[in-house]
Amino acid sequence: MRLASLLLLLTAVLFGSGFWYDYIDTTCKTPVLYHIGDIDSRFGTSAEEIKHIALRAESMWESVLSEDLFIYSETGEGLPLNLIYDERQENTEREAEVLADLETKEGMSESVAVQYEKLITEFRALKKKYESRVITYEASLDSYNEEVTSWNNKGGAPESVVKDLKESEQSLKDEQTELELLAKKLNALTADLNRIGARGNELITDYNGIVQKYNTEFSEGYEFTQGDYKRDSINIYQFDSEDELVIVLAHEFGHALSLDHVQNEQSVMYHLMGGQSIAEGVSIEDVSEFTRMCKNKTVFQRVVNFIAEAFAL
Repeated sequence: MRLASLLLLLTAVLFGSGFWYDYIDTTCKTPVLYHIGDIDSRFGTSAEEIKHIALRAESMWESVLSEDLFIYSETGEGLPLNLIYDERQENTEREAEVLADLETKEGMSESVAVQYEKLITEFRALKKKYESRVITYEASLDSYNEEVTSWNNKGGAPESVVKDLKESEQSLKDEQTELELLAKKLNALTADLNRIGARGNELITDYNGIVQKYNTEFSEGYEFTQGDYKRDSINIYQFDSEDELVIVLAHEFGHALSLDHVQNEQSVMYHLMGGQSIAEGVSIEDVSEFTRMCKNKTVFQRVVNFIAEAFAL
């Protein structure tokens, strides 16, 4: 009985103060009229581009709910969409620079890896060839020396044999020269492999350092601080791509409809940015929140719901 009296007293006070007029007049009042307001030039975008993005954000809601919930005003009426540049966008741009550095280092590492793989393949083939020829050369040299020794023990070789021995000797000298050239090439390839390997290790160290920097500064999820809805305006502070701006605007459009945050991390109205997807669109939870706030709501139902939520009845 005391609770009922308290609720009646609260209702009377709120009505008397004009609260309910203000609350009912702004709760899920559709369609939401808006226009492009101030755009800081440091974002590097135009009013026409923002209009296009805003229409995409509209579509995320309207294509699912089949209602005209938002209207873009060509005459500057309704909520202004403002792009306000501050430390949040500076942070976003810094993150983009770190990611670009990561991609560069990764690309360089891949290039170095390709070079290294090509050289190691060439080195292995040449080394195999060199070792095979050394075995053949040494066998031929042993055979030549044995034959020379044998003829020397016999007091000398006939002229025809001497001629053959001289040809064998020259052939061995030529092969020795070729082997020396192959050995130099192998040494040069080894030096190249060591140089490229050291460069690869340096790049890996740099890459890991950048990854650590990125994880420290940017990896954690963040609240929807990229924008806010303030009854008389929608302000955007931060985005790193057109698609992200679409989602940020769709989120703030949801607040303009009086929607609260929901619990599904893939939902447009989730309080953290990161799990949403334009391809997936608004979630079941987003639609349920819209239905809760906007569908079939009489003034009396809105009053009752507000009081029930305030007192957790």
